[in-house]
Amino acid sequence: MGTPTNATHFTYMKQLLSAIGLALLISVLTSCSSNPPITYSITGDFIVVEDPEAESRVDADDTAIDTSSDSEAALTSALDSDSITISVTYQTKTEDGETATIQLASGSFVDGKISFRGIVDEPTRVKISADVGEGDQFQFSVEALLTHGQEVKFALVDFWGQFPYDQLVLVGGSHLSQDSSKKFTIAADLSAVEEDLSSAIVDVYGEQYDEEGESQILELGRILLVDKRFVVEADIDEPTVFTGYIITFGNFHGAFNVVAEPNVNIEVYAHGDGSSSELLATSNSGLHKNLIESWQQSDEYLTTLDEYSAAYKQYLGTYILDYTNCDFLPCCLKWQF
Repeated sequence: MGTPTNATHFTYMKQLLSAIGLALLISVLTSCSSNPPITYSITGDFIVVEDPEAESRVDADDTAIDTSSDSEAALTSALDSDSITISVTYQTKTEDGETATIQLASGSFVDGKISFRGIVDEPTRVKISADVGEGDQFQFSVEALLTHGQEVKFALVDFWGQFPYDQLVLVGGSHLSQDSSKKFTIAADLSAVEEDLSSAIVDVYGEQYDEEGESQILELGRILLVDKRFVVEADIDEPTVFTGYIITFGNFHGAFNVVAEPNVNIEVYAHGDGSSSELLATSNSGLHKNLIESWQQSDEYLTTLDEYSAAYKQYLGTYILDYTNCDFLPCCLKWQF
């Protein structure tokens, strides 16, 4: 057998380098096309909110709310956190094209807390549910997104004995966006509000119409404010009006309207001393800036809002709640001379 020539060595090295390059290319393409699994964390708290004015509303021998039926009595009594079941589920398609509900995790509160940790293959929208008793009125749920770098926090809030009763809410924010090209953000800072907002909850929703003209409600979640702030992140295909309502045990309640569209950030805040129930919203661009902010930020409107707030505070100072002379109502208004 003859000695290999330089040409033979060159051909061999060329083939070897080509094979290595092909292997590297396949490795890069494989790493780009397959997303790493997601390690998720879901934590929850059981929170009891008692009415601070409950004792002043009723005499010791009376009850603040009519509990003539067992269901009404159950709604207005304290929950037993040890008997509540929390479950996390998601929906998927079967081989037959049917929708199946898969339970990802379940458990109960321990010392008022619960947590779930695990792995999912891709960003997954889940439903967190609380089963606190028999009947639909005792089933609560809220949706969240399991994705990279985002811990999901929720709370079961027991408003003992008073409206809004029990609520299953996200804590601090609702992060549902999966597509950066369609993402919009609503961020609220209500630090100007002097009222206690530690138990305030915001409910944000919108409405769209499908190709057949049927109304579709878009729920962005119920959120418990943290330090008088909350944030909503979601995806939208076309401009959509969203409304937010804030409820609390105290005197404060607030509402706002925004026009959301892709790649738009909207900031919500309280005007002046925060006594007005109408919250203002500003945007960096888009239809919201043209359709709402253009008049909501005008001097004429803001002056009118200030005058209304002053008149409303005067009204509240003129009337007080009197719970001592009402035979058939839980409370009544009494003129003060």
